[in-house]
Amino acid sequence: IAFVTCGDWDLKSMLPRQCRVSGLQIPAYLKHWINIKQVFTQAFSHRPKGMTGMLNYLGIPLIGRHHSGLDDSVNIAAVLSEMCKRGVTFQITGSLSNADYH
Repeated sequence: IAFVTCGDWDLKSMLPRQCRVSGLQIPAYLKHWINIKQVFTQAFSHRPKGMTGMLNYLGIPLIGRHHSGLDDSVNIAAVLSEMCKRGVTFQITGSLSNADYH
């Protein structure tokens, strides 16, 4: 099981900061993720300009508002689904070490 993100910032930067401030441990299942932009770039030899670039390249309409958490999740899922249909395979692209959040 892995979370799929559009970039590394949320899980590599923001999550550790918020957990430190809140006095929480980062759950193990959030220490590894798949950055769909990295996989997209490798699969299609095309570096997208964010989510909109991936949607446009794949011919998928934007659902909702860009940078709305729920809408972004729906759009990431649409990109992921289309990439799977095109035979793209996914591997973990990002992870946190203990040094990243202490």
